[in-house]
Amino acid sequence: MKVRDDVAEFFDRFATASDGAGFHPTLLTLDPVSVTPVTREQVVASLPKRKEFFAGLGISGMTLDSLDESPVDEQHTLVRSTWRLERTESSTVPEGTIFASTYLLRRVEGEWQIVVYLNHQDLRALMSA
Repeated sequence: MKVRDDVAEFFDRFATASDGAGFHPTLLTLDPVSVTPVTREQVVASLPKRKEFFAGLGISGMTLDSLDESPVDEQHTLVRSTWRLERTESSTVPEGTIFASTYLLRRVEGEWQIVVYLNHQDLRALMSA
């Protein structure tokens, strides 16, 4: 993983957090079929539905697999990540499936926050696979 220590620490916390603390109060989410401005509260409210969606596919969680950082300026950095799916025995998702996401982070009062979240997979397509 090629990232600065503070960025790696941010993702260590982000990987296990469910309170939305890593998100900026307003952010942009993207995937192959949509672009949506959302609030941190909307992200937090969507987490139980996302967890339920993944459970229906036999995914019990995700583990951070890799990070690669490209600093943009003193206040922003672009981070590419991959996440390894943790599958149950009855999962309909192929073994070894990896999710790729890209994040634009902004330093706010000394702390990194996600201002753009790009999910490279169309989750609806995964459901029909």
